[in-house]
Amino acid sequence: MANAPTAIRRGRRKGGLREYIVMGVTLAVVLLFSASVQGFTAVGNLQVIASNSTALSILSCGMRVVIISRALDLSVVAIMVAGAAAFATLSNAGCSGPSAPAPR
Repeated sequence: MANAPTAIRRGRRKGGLREYIVMGVTLAVVLLFSASVQGFTAVGNLQVIASNSTALSILSCGMRVVIISRALDLSVVAIMVAGAAAFATLSNAGCSGPSAPAPR
C-alpha cells in the first residue's frame, strides 16, 4: 500500500472541489431561472424536466460502469440516437407507441 495515492490513503476522493463547483453552478442556474421565468418551479414543469432527463440518467448509469473500468465506449450514445431516430420514423409513419400516440 506504499504506492497508493495520498487521496486514497487519507480516505478522500479526488475531484471533490469539482463536484462542489458543478453543484454550485447547477444551484445558481436553478435559482436564476426560478427568479426570471414565471412557473419554472411549478410541479408540472418539474415533472416534465424529470421525465425528459430520465433517458440520459439511465445512459449515465451505464456509462459510469464504463468510466469506472477506465474504458471508452461511445456506442451507448450511438445506440440512443439510433433508437430515437427509429422511434421518430415509426411515429411519423403512423405507428403508435406506448408514449407517443399516432398523429392525427
